[in-house]
Amino acid sequence: MPLRHLHIVCLLVFIANYSYAQDLSTIGEAKPFSYSGNISSRLVFYNASGIQSRRDPFGYVFSGGLNISIYELTLPFIFSYSNQGTSYGQPFNQFGVSPTYKWATAHLGYRNITHSSMTLAGHQMLGAGFDLNPGKLRVSFMAGRLRRAVQFRPLRDSLSLDTLLQIQDIPIAEDPVYKRTGWSAKVGYGDNNGFIDLILFKGKDDASSIQDDSIKQLFRPAENAIIGLNAQKTFFNKLTLSLETALSAYTRDSESLGEGEDSVGGYKLIKPFIRENATTYYYKAIKAGLNYNGRAFNVRANYEKIDPDYKSMGAYFFTNDREMINVTPNFYLLKNKVILTSGISYQRDNLADKKQYTTKRFIPRLNMSYNPSAQLGFDLGYQNMRSTQESGTIELTDSTRMAMSNPGFTAGLRYNIMDSLRVHNFMLMLNKFKLNDDNVVTQPFSEYSATILNFNYNFLLIKKELNLNVSLTTNTLTIYTGKSNSFGFSLGAGKGFKEGKVNTNFSWSSNFSDYGDSHSATLGAGIQASKQMTLSLNLNYLKSEQATLSFNEFTGFFECRYTFPKPKKQ
Repeated sequence: MPLRHLHIVCLLVFIANYSYAQDLSTIGEAKPFSYSGNISSRLVFYNASGIQSRRDPFGYVFSGGLNISIYELTLPFIFSYSNQGTSYGQPFNQFGVSPTYKWATAHLGYRNITHSSMTLAGHQMLGAGFDLNPGKLRVSFMAGRLRRAVQFRPLRDSLSLDTLLQIQDIPIAEDPVYKRTGWSAKVGYGDNNGFIDLILFKGKDDASSIQDDSIKQLFRPAENAIIGLNAQKTFFNKLTLSLETALSAYTRDSESLGEGEDSVGGYKLIKPFIRENATTYYYKAIKAGLNYNGRAFNVRANYEKIDPDYKSMGAYFFTNDREMINVTPNFYLLKNKVILTSGISYQRDNLADKKQYTTKRFIPRLNMSYNPSAQLGFDLGYQNMRSTQESGTIELTDSTRMAMSNPGFTAGLRYNIMDSLRVHNFMLMLNKFKLNDDNVVTQPFSEYSATILNFNYNFLLIKKELNLNVSLTTNTLTIYTGKSNSFGFSLGAGKGFKEGKVNTNFSWSSNFSDYGDSHSATLGAGIQASKQMTLSLNLNYLKSEQATLSFNEFTGFFECRYTFPKPKKQ
């Protein structure tokens, strides 16, 4: 057997973002040693005709997890061994702990810490830090490596396409990455009823971590400093006001010798923490919220404005260049028999007026649920997203401007019959949605409408552990090429034995459309062999008959899982 088929991943990865906090204040009460976990094996059988096989005829996976606890320190491991081929990984590749003692928490190793959504926002950091919360005082600090250096790896030009297709590990080009370090500090005061936090974040690339001068001309080291403010206050246990804002200074080339413009206004607060030059740019972001909870009425309102190109080295991704307003009032009427949920959302971009056009979106929505009794319920819903464009750096016309709307309507009926022996559940749902295009050029090709009608029935005999279900669906789609229809149904049943220790299930579904038909069947069984061991078998069959392609496909899974018994009490 080739070496690449003998792959074992033993203790492959310690989960990098594992955020378990160990409470050391109970260390005297905890057991000195305990363990938990499970191991499982899965066999896979596969066969196909009419198409190229999408997996091996036979496969296997042996995997498991083990959690070892030493007092309040928990060490989780996972391992996997299969015929699918994977690489070796050393244990404790990424390890982190957060021990806690009363109001103090330490962070060591790989941690994902959040001080605010605009500063240090869950970015993985290899380092050390702490949280101190004596009373209402809130102090946090974290420092370490944000990312490791990656040297440039070009694609080997000497390899032809035929050669690349014949080898297992295809070489790829990889952009260089500077080693990046950072720190974040938060000082605040308050509790859940109200608090205010001041955050200072600093990140910087290590210019010496990439040696190739020719590469450094294309990829430059950067630097970032952010000051953030978070505040929240609750009044009368009903009204909550929140505010989050940040000022960011981002230097795209920390080695640039050109002098930048002096910072103005609030940006002067950042100046002591970053060396300004000609590539330093300043950004701001703000989020404000209002939430009111009453007996028969509640409302939530949010406002958000984030400058174009706003970024933080302490976050993986930002949706910037956006101004957004959301208002979502809800009403509870007739002793909660009628529930009205509504909302209005407005969004726009091009805040700096530098794009070719400005895109605006207006989204109203309204939903009503009426439940006159515990057995009967009605649902109605409407939503529409109106998207338009306005001229920016170029002048738009009726043939180049986007202007479209997506209205959608839903209606549902629910009816339940329940007693101590049986349950009947009926549900009928209608969905209608369409796209209206006001652009005279794209309108003939983009507009469409769709209608979907679905009916579901479920029946359960409680004591006999028997359940049946039926589903019917019709779909009509109208596009510029014409109208198409489809109809589908599914039948299913399940039966339990020996008070749930043995379970069986079967289902069949078919779909008929103008383009072809498809049928699928599943058969499954599960056995609770003991308190620790379970066995399961699942068989899946698919038959597809299309105008240009017909095929059959079968997949079977057999799995055995063993869970380690809990240690006996000492």
